[in-house]
Amino acid sequence: PSPLSPHRNNMSKVQAGLEIAKQQQTAIVAQVRNFIDTHQVVCTGPFIYAYVEEGTPSVKYFSKPMTLCKLARFLRESWIISNKRAKDLPFILSAPLNVSEGTCLIAGIPPHSEDTHRSEFTRAFQHAADRIQARANFNHFDGSVIEMKMEDRGKFFDALTALSAF
Repeated sequence: PSPLSPHRNNMSKVQAGLEIAKQQQTAIVAQVRNFIDTHQVVCTGPFIYAYVEEGTPSVKYFSKPMTLCKLARFLRESWIISNKRAKDLPFILSAPLNVSEGTCLIAGIPPHSEDTHRSEFTRAFQHAADRIQARANFNHFDGSVIEMKMEDRGKFFDALTALSAF
């Protein structure tokens, strides 16, 4: 039978997948609400950024590059509604990846008003990581998502601010 055929086993897998997708979307909406309500989105000048804190109940969803990017896009869109001048700035979001290894993911989203290519993030992220000699992994399919040691994250954001490479 085809993977999409309506057998009971396949339908239970589809139902389980839909349930996970609903939980993920609920976690994204709750996290965006939390970021905005607690004023955790920061505008540095050359970009906007936020961190998903360790211990956040739904952090397991945000340790996946695609979900982190989805959260970043939704957060940026929601945040610029009340901060219109920030629509021309790129948005960078970080979330814990592996707490025991001390790593995080960092994702870059282009400005709302431009068709900026994600490759600009790849270059800027690489340059900033090189500048501070960060322990970073650029092995993700999307070059605008990197893995980095948590202890290097603050210096990395400072290097990005200094570069203003966007």
